Amino acid sequence: MTRKQRTRFSLFKKEEDCECKYQIVGVDEVNIAQDKISLLSPLAKALLTKKVGNEIILQTPKGKRIMKILTIAYQ
Repeated sequence: MTRKQRTRFSLFKKEEDCECKYQIVGVDEVNIAQDKISLLSPLAKALLTKKVGNEIILQTPKGKRIMKILTIAYQ
């Protein structure tokens, strides 16, 4: 039996002044109520080559969002 590796990360959202935690999952496992986002989502794609401490800028329907990566965990 193969165990799936999961990526979890936390971000500080500057505009909202809050910390949020997410898990990157396959497209068939997405559940935003459980903070599970698709590996194909814009946020997951923006995180691909980033490290803890990096900032990302994500264009959303509400405008640009600046987020700082606080943690990344592989499980």
